Amino acid sequence: MHISTMLVFWSLASLVRNSVVLAVYLLFSVACFFTVHEHLAMEYLGYPADRQAAENTRRLILGEGNPYYYKGVKASGIGSAHTPSGYIWHIAMAVQGLTSKSQGEKLAILKRMAATTGGKGVMHEGFLCDDDKQYTREWFSWANAMYMELFLDYLGYRLETSACGADRLA
Repeated sequence: MHISTMLVFWSLASLVRNSVVLAVYLLFSVACFFTVHEHLAMEYLGYPADRQAAENTRRLILGEGNPYYYKGVKASGIGSAHTPSGYIWHIAMAVQGLTSKSQGEKLAILKRMAATTGGKGVMHEGFLCDDDKQYTREWFSWANAMYMELFLDYLGYRLETSACGADRLA
């Protein structure tokens, strides 16, 4: 094989490999770092995003194309490699609500979060999508705080966030 042909094949192989690595990173980061996930929560975190790109990203993250998106009898939402398979994070549900433009979706998520406490009345790290009595962390203050932030957001109180980190109550 001629050296120039080998270089073309090597370049194409590198391009494909890097694309696959990027795709795996994006899906993995969706699930593993979704405490306040950078892709879904760009606007929430104060970073400007192209509207179409943000909407497409939201559909990918909140759909069955995401290997950590679970649907069950109790709820549907995003889990993580850090919790058992089929477990949904209350924090992810709150971020979904905080990034929604629909008051109806926000209210539905608030109700779903309140209904998936396993009878404890507090949020957990994660719960089984088919049985909220199976959960991780008896009490998880971060998830409780995110629930309250979504509740306040639903009522019209929202922190304005800038990319430089300066926050103020709107």
